[in-house]
Amino acid sequence: EIGLHYLAVSYNWFRKVLRPIFYFLFFLMIWLTIVTTGTIFVFCILGVLVKATLTGPYALCVLGVLVVVVSVYVKRVKLMTRVSRAVTKRVVAYKNKVADNMPKPLLDAMMAKYITQSLHDHGLSFPKIVINIVLMVIGLCAIFFFLFTGFEAFTDPTDLNSALINMGIIVGIIVAAYQIMASDGDPSEMGHRVDMLTDSIMSQLEKILDMIAEQITRARELYDELEGRNEEEPGADEESEYDDYDDDEEEEPLMRGAGRTGIGKPKPPMIKQV
Repeated sequence: EIGLHYLAVSYNWFRKVLRPIFYFLFFLMIWLTIVTTGTIFVFCILGVLVKATLTGPYALCVLGVLVVVVSVYVKRVKLMTRVSRAVTKRVVAYKNKVADNMPKPLLDAMMAKYITQSLHDHGLSFPKIVINIVLMVIGLCAIFFFLFTGFEAFTDPTDLNSALINMGIIVGIIVAAYQIMASDGDPSEMGHRVDMLTDSIMSQLEKILDMIAEQITRARELYDELEGRNEEEPGADEESEYDDYDDDEEEEPLMRGAGRTGIGKPKPPMIKQV
């Protein structure tokens, strides 16, 4: 059905029969996905309730990692939004400076391109944010893998006191990870970081745009110089044409006079009598 839709096949009797079947299978697939996910979640909760001392540390670890991931994502997106707005304001003020040297469509296209690239280079784009979060999750999983290996080797997972100690260690690691990676900290510190990133991005943009403006100015000067030369060359050609015309006028009366006097006429060929 999707293939026929994108191939722009006419809605004939075959598609009228195929479309309800497609809707039914699509609904069934979504329903099975929701049911499977819900069943797994319910069994995880039952496992935690039945054997809290055994599954509690694992559940707390998963929950803590999810909290840290969501917090880091929100923080990075917030930082990206603030830096993007600050850079946009600075760019609007800078556009008036170079507006005389660069065409407006070219300036807007260059600004949009280099702003996006600069944000990406400083880790303030969605692909970079996702990559950093994935690396962070891998690091946390490695830490918890060593922790749980130690828990299994040196503690009794079924003992309540051991479970509480293990959960306390996990909570401490999660809090430390949150403070290091996701905590906003002092608002003035966040503003200082935004200013530093904005200054760094604008310095790069100004260098690039100044270089492009200089090249455009040189190209205009070269074009004006070539255009001036092209304007001078037709005048020289006209003078040479006038000189040729005068020479032709001088030669023509001479040829006419030579014709009247007989000078310059070719002699008839001599015919020998046999």
